[in-house]
Amino acid sequence: MNFFLIDESLSPLLAEKIRVLGYYAKAVRETNLKGTNDIEIVEWAIKNKAIIISGDLDFGELWST
Repeated sequence: MNFFLIDESLSPLLAEKIRVLGYYAKAVRETNLKGTNDIEIVEWAIKNKAIIISGDLDFGELWST
Protein backbone atom coordinates (compact mmCIF):
# COMPACT_ATOMS: atom_id res chain seq x y z
CA MET A 1 0.00 0.00 0.00
CA ASN A 2 1.22 3.50 -0.78
CA PHE A 3 2.17 5.73 2.12
CA PHE A 4 2.27 9.46 1.50
CA LEU A 5 4.28 12.00 3.49
CA ILE A 6 2.96 15.54 3.10
CA ASP A 7 5.76 18.09 3.36
CA GLU A 8 5.27 21.15 5.54
CA SER A 9 5.15 23.37 2.44
CA LEU A 10 1.60 22.04 2.00
CA SER A 11 -1.37 22.11 4.33
CA PRO A 12 -1.59 19.20 6.79
CA LEU A 13 -5.26 19.05 5.80
CA LEU A 14 -4.06 17.38 2.59
CA ALA A 15 -3.01 14.34 4.65
CA GLU A 16 -6.52 14.20 6.11
CA LYS A 17 -8.09 14.38 2.66
CA ILE A 18 -5.84 11.58 1.39
CA ARG A 19 -6.79 9.43 4.39
CA VAL A 20 -10.49 10.02 3.64
CA LEU A 21 -9.80 8.56 0.18
CA GLY A 22 -8.53 5.40 1.84
CA TYR A 23 -4.78 5.92 1.61
CA TYR A 24 -2.23 6.08 4.41
CA ALA A 25 -0.83 9.60 4.77
CA LYS A 26 0.93 11.69 7.38
CA ALA A 27 1.85 15.34 7.45
CA VAL A 28 5.48 16.13 8.36
CA ARG A 29 4.29 17.72 11.60
CA GLU A 30 2.74 14.36 12.58
CA THR A 31 6.15 12.69 12.41
CA ASN A 32 8.22 15.07 14.56
CA LEU A 33 10.06 16.20 11.43
CA LYS A 34 8.66 19.73 11.44
CA GLY A 35 11.47 22.23 10.90
CA THR A 36 14.02 19.62 9.81
CA ASN A 37 15.95 19.89 6.57
CA ASP A 38 15.00 18.22 3.31
CA ILE A 39 17.70 15.54 3.62
CA GLU A 40 16.29 14.31 6.94
CA ILE A 41 12.79 14.22 5.46
CA VAL A 42 14.00 12.23 2.45
CA GLU A 43 15.89 9.82 4.71
CA TRP A 44 12.77 9.33 6.84
CA ALA A 45 10.67 8.73 3.71
CA ILE A 46 13.12 6.16 2.38
CA LYS A 47 13.27 4.36 5.74
CA ASN A 48 9.47 4.29 5.96
CA LYS A 49 8.89 3.65 2.24
CA ALA A 50 6.85 6.85 1.91
CA ILE A 51 6.16 8.95 -1.16
CA ILE A 52 6.81 12.63 -0.49
CA ILE A 53 4.23 15.14 -1.69
CA SER A 54 5.66 18.64 -1.62
CA GLY A 55 5.25 22.06 -3.12
CA ASP A 56 8.94 22.68 -2.42
CA LEU A 57 10.93 22.48 -5.65
CA ASP A 58 14.18 22.02 -3.70
CA PHE A 59 13.41 18.33 -3.29
CA GLY A 60 14.05 17.85 -7.02
CA GLU A 61 17.53 19.31 -6.62
CA LEU A 62 18.43 16.53 -4.17
CA TRP A 63 18.17 13.96 -6.95
CA SER A 64 19.86 15.92 -9.73
CA THR A 65 23.36 15.97 -8.20
